[in-house]
Amino acid sequence: MDTEDIVVLTVVLLLGVGLVALGVGNLWWSRTRLARVRATPRSRVKEARPGTTVKVVGRLSARQPVRSPLAGVDCAYYHLRVDEQDNDSSTTLFREKEYAEGWEVEDESGRIGLEPAGASLAGLLVREYTPGGLFNGYEVPAHVLSRYVYTETGRGDTGRTRLSEERLEVGASVVVLGQVALGDRGPVLVGGERLEVFQGTEQEVLGQKDFNLIAWLMVVGGVLLCMAGGAAMFEEPEPAPVVKDEPLRPVVPSRAGEKPK
Repeated sequence: MDTEDIVVLTVVLLLGVGLVALGVGNLWWSRTRLARVRATPRSRVKEARPGTTVKVVGRLSARQPVRSPLAGVDCAYYHLRVDEQDNDSSTTLFREKEYAEGWEVEDESGRIGLEPAGASLAGLLVREYTPGGLFNGYEVPAHVLSRYVYTETGRGDTGRTRLSEERLEVGASVVVLGQVALGDRGPVLVGGERLEVFQGTEQEVLGQKDFNLIAWLMVVGGVLLCMAGGAAMFEEPEPAPVVKDEPLRPVVPSRAGEKPK
């Protein structure tokens, strides 16, 4: 095995280990966050006190919503991504994230503010669109395509462009787990990465299974890469073929005037 082969196999092993680590971390994180939501009793908004961690269930609103490009609806948050497909790979050409101002959650007892910066958002609605595709099922305004496919990427419609949008809609049912702080307008839910916002009813959120398909695929793919790389690295080289030396035949000198037989 030469140096180039060793380098390639080392990269394969590192990729495998990385995938396993990411998958295990994702599994642990998804199970932990759901466990926190299930273990925390529901609180009404008017019962939220600064310094406590509460779970609030209600409707999401925003003082200044943002408009999602693909769905064209008012949102508290959206994330648009433009990718270019190339055989089995994908290259991200452009990303855009927008947060509405003045997030609030309202239940039957009142309203409470929400600081979304750094929060974990789950259960987002997804919409995808491929320009010229046959199975989109809906149309996207021309000015949206002009901006995101032509202006922002500078590529134009190559026939391999795909737009993907994740969004958290205004008016959606949400389950929020976070710490209560005192803001300028009253109590507000904060927490950064510890602030969990799930789009969906409480029954839908609590009914989610711990099974995370993407995380398990990462773990399985990483294990397979490690097995393949390890097997190739420690494989014994094939023995070189044995070449038998044939005995040399003695050369009999010919006599003068005679031809050798």
